[in-house]
Amino acid sequence: MKKVIFIFAIILLISVNGFSQDIIIKYDSVKIEAKVIEVGLSTVKYKKFSNQDGPVYVISKSDIKEITYQNGERDVFNDENIASAAPDYTKNKDLLKNLAAKGHRVYIDTQDKNAAIHAGRKLKNLGYWKITDNKNIADFVLSFDIEYNWDSTNGYAEFINPKTNEVFYKTERCFADISDDMNLKRGIIYKIINDDIVPLMIK
Repeated sequence: MKKVIFIFAIILLISVNGFSQDIIIKYDSVKIEAKVIEVGLSTVKYKKFSNQDGPVYVISKSDIKEITYQNGERDVFNDENIASAAPDYTKNKDLLKNLAAKGHRVYIDTQDKNAAIHAGRKLKNLGYWKITDNKNIADFVLSFDIEYNWDSTNGYAEFINPKTNEVFYKTERCFADISDDMNLKRGIIYKIINDDIVPLMIK
């Protein structure tokens, strides 16, 4: 009898653990075990389930196929839902003249410390914005979302209003591999900046 109870307890524990996290499934079939914090108009904020005391991550809803929550409920995303809910970023370039004007302070946000260093170094060399380590005094946040594979990487950047946490502009997704730079982190950061951010800088 004790053995049966013990086995039942193990099964119950496994079941609880298996459904105690939210699962974010991306269009590239990558699954993220997470604790979803907020589902916004264009982005989803979450923490890694394995590190719930860690940082908050932000992912674009256009990259998400569905979310299965710990209670079994699901949110399924498609292009029509995203198109109707998300702002048309191509029409928001005028906001760059205000929040991201030349000489303004930018706070760089990324999941990877080294990627942040590469972004800060590149933007500092360009001399268009002032880099700050204090998000509270930043005029805008430049958030890089990067995905790494062993021989290639891809990503994009989002311009965020620090007062409202709303994304007011998003670059196109860029791709880089070792032919661009042997250092994949530096390669993708530089490509996003050179291809999509530099053209936004109003001379």
